[in-house]
Amino acid sequence: MNTLERYLNSLQKRSDQITKSDMGMQLVRGIAIGVILVLIIMWATGCASMGFKNPIDFTPREWTTGEKIMAGAFIAAHGANWYSTKRALSFDNITEMNPILGERPNDTEIASYFIVSGLIGLGVAHYMPEWRYWILGGYAATNIYFTFHDMQLTENMKACGIN
Repeated sequence: MNTLERYLNSLQKRSDQITKSDMGMQLVRGIAIGVILVLIIMWATGCASMGFKNPIDFTPREWTTGEKIMAGAFIAAHGANWYSTKRALSFDNITEMNPILGERPNDTEIASYFIVSGLIGLGVAHYMPEWRYWILGGYAATNIYFTFHDMQLTENMKACGIN
């Protein structure tokens, strides 16, 4: 068995393990996202209308130089993740793990996802000025992690002779 066959067999074993537990994880993620969205909506609107002080000020203010730099880092990391995702999915045996995109998104779906998610990230940061560093830094770090993950996948594929 050559290196390529061993690598593909290990990918197949890993994908079998992922698909067996994937349905449960998707259910847990879906429930968690739903609960978080409900809590955010209740916190942002309901508590304010019931006379409680809203703990987060949603009034936008001017961006500081540091926040603009952090936004630039987020945009750069997000763009790199977009490129690495598109590049990794050019291999037939690599599938996308993001449930929003699906397993085999086309270039238009990938572009739409990254444009919309980037604008949402910047919009959330704009309207939550006290949390801008954390929001943009968290988004940037997440994008950097997945960019390196995609790069590692593509380099492994090339090392096995798959173009």
